[in-house]
Amino acid sequence: MKKRSLLLSLVLTLYLCMAMSMPAWAADVESKTEQIKQGIEAYLLSPDGEKLDLEIVDVKTKPLVNIGIGKAGMLNTPVLLSSEVKVKTSTAAYSRYGIDANASLTMTWVDVAGVKNEIKNLTGYFVIAKGTFKSGVLCWGAEYGSPTFAPYRVAISESFNKDIDYVSDDETDGTVRAHACANIISPTDSQVHQFSIMVCPTIFD
Repeated sequence: MKKRSLLLSLVLTLYLCMAMSMPAWAADVESKTEQIKQGIEAYLLSPDGEKLDLEIVDVKTKPLVNIGIGKAGMLNTPVLLSSEVKVKTSTAAYSRYGIDANASLTMTWVDVAGVKNEIKNLTGYFVIAKGTFKSGVLCWGAEYGSPTFAPYRVAISESFNKDIDYVSDDETDGTVRAHACANIISPTDSQVHQFSIMVCPTIFD
């Protein structure tokens, strides 16, 4: 009986030590996953303006360097993070336009204590099983409404890896966001449709 009590005490002590050593952001990342998903913008846009949602396959946000934690679990140093979103065409999009594709967009960014968050790198790919890749564009900024109005853009191919040195000009929330768009020719109607995925991962402010 004493041995069992001792074992339970050791297990409880170990659990408490692990819980106390877990940084505040670790629990926050997990609890915010659904919120990040809801903020993702991913769609297939037809030439006539019809927008069909893409299916979200995976969402990940993780720290890439050690994090300094101050009082009350607050961040006291800049944090380098990686936020990745993976999507694919929905059944509706495939049935309607015959396009079968999947894509990934990963943003490497710096979260600071204030609003001067930074985008350091944007990387990803488009894999098109049915349809033809025509062109692509990578857009980024802070408060723009759609890729058309993004303040910064660069042409991309089906796979891309671009180093970015962008500091958010959103003086309220420090928002950083990026779109990766592929213009895909439909095998059904031979028209160009825009496959778009957006990442906006400012979750620690």
